[in-house]
Amino acid sequence: MSQDARLTLVHLSVSIGAKRVLDDISIKLLPHRITALVGESGSGKSMTALAVMGLLPQGAVATGAVQLHGTGDLLALREAALCAIRGRKIAMIFQEPMTALNPVMQIGAQVAEALLVHGLAENRREAMAQARAVLDRVGLSQIGLDRYPHELSGGQRQRAAIAAAIAPAPDILIADEATTALDVTTQSEILDLLRQLVREDGMSMLLITHDLAVVADMADEIAVLAAGKIVEAAPTTNILQAPQHPYTQTLLAAASPAPRAKRVIEREVVLQASDVTRIYPARRRGLRRSPPMVALKNVSLTLRRGECLGLVGGSGCGKSTLARALLGLEEIQSGAIDITGRAVSPNMSPADRRRISIVFQDPYGSFNPRWPVKRIIAEPLDLIAVSEESRASRVETALVQVGLSPEDAQKFPHQFSGGQRQRIAIARALITKPDILVLDEAVSALDVSVRARVLDLLKSLQEDLQLSYIFITHDLSVVAHMADRIAVMQAGQIVETGPAAELLTNPKQQYTQNLLKAAPRLTVPMRRKERT
Repeated sequence: MSQDARLTLVHLSVSIGAKRVLDDISIKLLPHRITALVGESGSGKSMTALAVMGLLPQGAVATGAVQLHGTGDLLALREAALCAIRGRKIAMIFQEPMTALNPVMQIGAQVAEALLVHGLAENRREAMAQARAVLDRVGLSQIGLDRYPHELSGGQRQRAAIAAAIAPAPDILIADEATTALDVTTQSEILDLLRQLVREDGMSMLLITHDLAVVADMADEIAVLAAGKIVEAAPTTNILQAPQHPYTQTLLAAASPAPRAKRVIEREVVLQASDVTRIYPARRRGLRRSPPMVALKNVSLTLRRGECLGLVGGSGCGKSTLARALLGLEEIQSGAIDITGRAVSPNMSPADRRRISIVFQDPYGSFNPRWPVKRIIAEPLDLIAVSEESRASRVETALVQVGLSPEDAQKFPHQFSGGQRQRIAIARALITKPDILVLDEAVSALDVSVRARVLDLLKSLQEDLQLSYIFITHDLSVVAHMADRIAVMQAGQIVETGPAAELLTNPKQQYTQNLLKAAPRLTVPMRRKERT
């Protein structure tokens, strides 16, 4: 195996105005090897990738060198020369495929475009044939070349984005949080694919992620970034077994939240769903007619006051559809939903809606960026008659409850960090004094230290306010930390429920066993020890 570096960052620094966002970064990417770049939000991980790709924001100034194959400096190249390298020599997979893919372009054409632009196919017919082969390789053999991104699931879209990135057979692949939002089974399949590309095709990979369990399973070396500086870099085994820097030790501690102590919740039932069924009608698409889709089939669950019910399952299993049905946002065809003893289906009144709130994965996407925080948080109060004086008081109370300042009410969303925005989303959910919070992947996009603080906040709020949680997540370490009970969904049905500790250690259903097997763990696998 050649140890000549494919890509070398030599004392790379980036400044925006007077602020230095990257400071003296030096990294080598070797063939057949995966180097992970880890750190908190704002540490400079994505800025490093943008510097390598020549995509730094306007006003950013880079110094040092980015050497490709040991010669030349990418920082010194003009845009035309960089365009010949991007995609062909260095490709990037982004976290959100819907922003990376062209929404009005068929996926076959998007993969073929990368080949045509770099002269790797003589004509469109040949490019489309190669696109078909690449899409087959990433597990999309059943998906037609004429499908559009919005017609694919999240995992399928990420596979299509990977296909577009690897089609020109680049030497270097940068994966920037490429599996963060995927469920554990889809994530496992995509990580296996990326690992195969590196090991068999000889690519070099820069893996940017805040998920240290993924790093443990994938990376050969780890570079830990804090405030724009690399504070520790070593082989993965060394970092995981004996981290030297206090910051690395803090990250690893935050990445392994302790399982929740077993609690027996015997308080009153605040939510009861009985035999809930949701069917999407048949739809006509051109000459084709898709059959009706059963999204939920006879789903039943109970939730008691002060209890946290974890809801897990693969993409498309019905978790979010069930959440929308409980919130009165999805019409159900049969079954019943009761909240605090009141039937709320099929029509939910404003008074009923007040009793259940939701916190989404991406708070920024659920905020109006032109509204100040005080208006964002107070928006749910439109459901009930509240005086202006009371609105202001409730906003102030909600901000204090989530660990923010009353003065933050005057600011706008862009003035906050990701963790602070999630606290604002929680404050908005609390403003109507609900009995139930639905948390739909509410911490999956947060780095490990911010996630730990938000989870601690949610636990303290649950204790103080006697809130009941439905916690939807694909991260089984988080659900173990938060949930009293777990319900596992597959194909629109709940296939297994039980106390969290019991279900995670002794699952009865094969599907649950497969989920647990697919989940990455923060350990040093034997295969890594042998490879190292």
